[in-house]
Amino acid sequence: MKPQRRNAGIRYINPEIPDFDVPTVKGERYEDRVPDTLDLAERAALLVHVMTESADLENNAEIYWRANFGWKPPTMYHDMNDWCEYKYYAPSLLLRQACGADNNLEVEWHRMANLCQMQGPDGLFYIPLSNRPWATDTGGDASLNEANGQVGHILGTSMLGRMIQTTGIYYLLTGDSRWFEIGKRAVDGVNNVLIDNGEYAYTTKLVFAPGETAQETEERLPPRSTAGSIWLGSGLLGFYRQTGYEPALEIARKIARFYQLGHGGFIGPNGELLHSHGTQSFAPDQYVHFHTNTLLRVFLLEAGLVLDDDELIELARLGYEDGKKHGETLMGYFAENYHPVTGAACNSCEFCEVAEMIYLAFRMGTAGVADTMDDADRWLRNMWAEGQITDTGWVEEFSAQHGIPTDKPYSTADRVAERYNGSVGGWIHPSDWQGVPELSAEACCIGNASIALYKIWRDMIQYDAETQRLKVHLLMNRASPWADVSSHVPYKGLVEVTMKADCEIALRMPEWTTTETCTCTINGNAVSAKPEGRYLVLTAEKGDKVDLQFPIAEREETLSFAGTSDEDGSAIQNEYKVVVRGSEIVDIDPPGERHPIFQRPHYREDETRWKTVERFVPDSIVETY
Repeated sequence: MKPQRRNAGIRYINPEIPDFDVPTVKGERYEDRVPDTLDLAERAALLVHVMTESADLENNAEIYWRANFGWKPPTMYHDMNDWCEYKYYAPSLLLRQACGADNNLEVEWHRMANLCQMQGPDGLFYIPLSNRPWATDTGGDASLNEANGQVGHILGTSMLGRMIQTTGIYYLLTGDSRWFEIGKRAVDGVNNVLIDNGEYAYTTKLVFAPGETAQETEERLPPRSTAGSIWLGSGLLGFYRQTGYEPALEIARKIARFYQLGHGGFIGPNGELLHSHGTQSFAPDQYVHFHTNTLLRVFLLEAGLVLDDDELIELARLGYEDGKKHGETLMGYFAENYHPVTGAACNSCEFCEVAEMIYLAFRMGTAGVADTMDDADRWLRNMWAEGQITDTGWVEEFSAQHGIPTDKPYSTADRVAERYNGSVGGWIHPSDWQGVPELSAEACCIGNASIALYKIWRDMIQYDAETQRLKVHLLMNRASPWADVSSHVPYKGLVEVTMKADCEIALRMPEWTTTETCTCTINGNAVSAKPEGRYLVLTAEKGDKVDLQFPIAEREETLSFAGTSDEDGSAIQNEYKVVVRGSEIVDIDPPGERHPIFQRPHYREDETRWKTVERFVPDSIVETY
């Protein structure tokens, strides 16, 4: 399905595009009537939409990395941060396994072609700058454009990890060994941009030129210089999990060891979050960038689980617990930056850290590291559900009435609101998706959210073939080969499971109920379920209808959010009154002014609202991601 359009003016380091097949998802599709409640497959389809619709087909499907609904007209534009699109390459395909989406496959072809053409003679991937004038501001390293006699290509260490991991996903999805070979060559070339002292390894810069190598210095490099190691290590670990290529694991282990030994500047004395990826010194009294820190904890957790290293796992857990101290843990709101000394925090929430905190809670819960599944459930139902926009019908009117006129280079106003539907917010306030008047959404957050959502959707139901047990961790709508789950929460305390196989089923109870208040029926007949911790376990057969029922009630709470005074920059606390039904915030006061969120009066009805959907069950699922 080779597209007709390809911009030959963008000069890649490798001119050749091999023949390859774009992977498509196969599975069972069927219409079903389900409760109108949170459905992660629907959210996956929305993310596939924005990740592919925001592509610029005149420039080889490069994304417009940011959309501003508060401009007049709503606008999305290119700049150097378009390189965040490499976070899209794997999850835009993987999320199709959740929802069955087959739209915009032309975009996926371009992405696969781009990856092939970016691989240089040393095996590493180089981003082209020619005929991409918006990309020439390379974060203070613009001189690299002509370094070593090679014009117009750069290597971004943070994006290199995403690219390597993507080759492993392409290999798993297509079965084509060329993608393994492409990834293997990149792994073998990584040491060119690393300092490896035998015990640990790290990269020294965010951007390298072709042929440039990392140079060791006697001085301790600040977090700004070594932060790319986090993304790189994570990608290498992913490639190992996908392919079993041991050298990738060894380098990832050494990068994890770099942070484990206290280098890099992102782990405090007690495992707490520390510093920013832009920090130039190790002074402790600086703002903490939440997302860089949670990304590191995800890497350390995954590395610890693969390497069976309890210390790495504990560092991840400690960071997660510290992160909770600096957020609002009913809603799942975590400010983009906060000051560890003064207590001041950014007045908006970047979705990157929301997604990573949810994933940390979910992954630690499924791995048995800590009892954190309730955190994941609560934050998915609140900050995720409201932070991902599902309807942009309000945008044009908002822009016309309040928008700031702009004339941004390298931009488009073509169907921006519709194309960016499904995005997650980049500047969310506790009660307002459009937390900042003009700024709306960006690819960094969308990419990180997509990576997390695939894994959560995949593992929210887990089947153990050996024990023939199906564990349902999240009581949300979900289709699967073993059972279909239909959740009435929060309309009422009812979850219906239609069995597709004979097996044991373990259902996790909500945090706001107990085993004594839950009842189970099979085909309308009361049964006794065995409690195992937070799970109720019973045996069912194919065709059975299993119901789990429990009381649900509303309550009122006051939530407090750290912020910063607009007048003098001092720390402040912003308070909101909320109505909570089960775990879900259904009303908040004061409400948002631009695009209010947490205004969900329909959830306060006692009768369930229904919707007709196409459910999709894929033939196969990528497990090693």
